[in-house]
Amino acid sequence: MLLHIDSFTSPDPFSSIVAAGVAAGASKEGYNVMLYTAVAEEEGDRAARKIDRQIDGLVLVLPPKNSPIVKECLRQQIPVVSVLQEANEASPTVNSSDYEGARLATQHLIGLGYRRIAHLTGAPSIHTSRLRIKGYQDTPNEAGITLDPQLLKDGEFIRQSGYEATTTLLALPESKRPTAIFAANDLSAHGALDAIVEKGLRVPEDISLVGYDDTWYASVLSPQLTSVNINVDLIGRRAVELLIQTIEGEPQPLELVLPVSLSVRGSTGPAPTT
Repeated sequence: MLLHIDSFTSPDPFSSIVAAGVAAGASKEGYNVMLYTAVAEEEGDRAARKIDRQIDGLVLVLPPKNSPIVKECLRQQIPVVSVLQEANEASPTVNSSDYEGARLATQHLIGLGYRRIAHLTGAPSIHTSRLRIKGYQDTPNEAGITLDPQLLKDGEFIRQSGYEATTTLLALPESKRPTAIFAANDLSAHGALDAIVEKGLRVPEDISLVGYDDTWYASVLSPQLTSVNINVDLIGRRAVELLIQTIEGEPQPLELVLPVSLSVRGSTGPAPTT
């Protein structure tokens, strides 16, 4: 069994936790896992050339749309399951309820009294980023809150981008600055925290902060990060279960969507009254 993951070399623990879930699930069923990493989308063609019938199946994590790897697996009739990809007719995928997760994060901040809520988006090429943006936008609209377009910034799932986006937000006039920030992952939330502290502001007394993924990373920040829990390890385990069932010829749904929850910690608190 081959595990292909395009961001395993990043400092974000998301990919390594998915990989651990895949490895644990495969081992339980008597399969060995080979790990293949690609740090850029253009490496897809090179990766596709490595696919052969020596593998029983393939788990693809965060694959780009129209991945040549999927096409090659289909050509050779090798079962493939994707993680966090838009559902399609080509192969099954395991997703989390990203729209609902963004709503949970935004509802939490609205419930604490915040109205100027910024969102640091994920990478635009990744399906989950669009769902999180939509959840962030729909929730205030339903509550009669008008979002300022200036508060939507590109965080790219990267700490440095989260820092840069938040620095730009904090440079706005005080009446336009966000009083809360929802980041599309914990790594970009860490960058936001860096920028907030550098500005001489406090979390959550001056600005509340919510991340996404809720890996161990969220608990080692100070203050500990409120984050949307998507059960990253379970995503990996469900992906390999789906793959093994596909290998064994059992019919499978095209998309398996796992529930999410919100882990509330010290980075969020009531909105200031002044």
